[in-house]
Amino acid sequence: MSNVKFQKMRLLWYFLALIIFLLVCATYKTIIQINPQRDPTFNQHKNVVKVNDLYTYGFNQFNSEICSDKGRSVKIFIAVMSSPENEGKRLAIRKTWGYFAFRKDVSIVFFIGTTTQNGTTDSLIKEDWIHKDLIRCKSEDKLTLKTVHMLEWIKTFCPEAEFLMKTEDNVIINVSNLLQLLSNLNSKRELSTEEKLRTWFQLEVDFISTMYLQKNICPIYIPIS
Repeated sequence: MSNVKFQKMRLLWYFLALIIFLLVCATYKTIIQINPQRDPTFNQHKNVVKVNDLYTYGFNQFNSEICSDKGRSVKIFIAVMSSPENEGKRLAIRKTWGYFAFRKDVSIVFFIGTTTQNGTTDSLIKEDWIHKDLIRCKSEDKLTLKTVHMLEWIKTFCPEAEFLMKTEDNVIINVSNLLQLLSNLNSKRELSTEEKLRTWFQLEVDFISTMYLQKNICPIYIPIS
């Protein structure tokens, strides 16, 4: 009987050891997936598209006077992502919640990418001549690229703005409630917008790699999995 009991105990230990081994393997696989190693041949792949291959620094029209004092008097800067052909939507915003842009502490600006449509560029120039609130980016009219242009513009012309909000031209914003919410926050300006970003995202990234944007334009990066 003792021999049979010993055999059962040994089988039980073997089973437990197998379970532990499988758990360790599963955990290791999860860690590898969460923290992928940089592929040394990454830049040699033919199908890899680098950020700098898509993004063109600068603006065709930048309207720096929107933040003439680097944004020191701006409570909130609202960046509206818009397409070149959406003039009607921009006009609707100006006639509704966009009228808050007349306040000194509120800036509302439309970010627009490049277009190849005939006549659209001339229409945009005329629109901006009237309203003075368009930022025409040099990159293609893609949401991600316009977002990076937004960071470039803020870094260059309005780094002292207290708050930054990104939205799109099909969104309605209750600016009055938004300002009330912000006024209830701690009014003491401890950090600039960039410094707050650096506090929230402390990432170790190889900024030398050509796949990243210039560090002085976009200091915060999300690792690519």
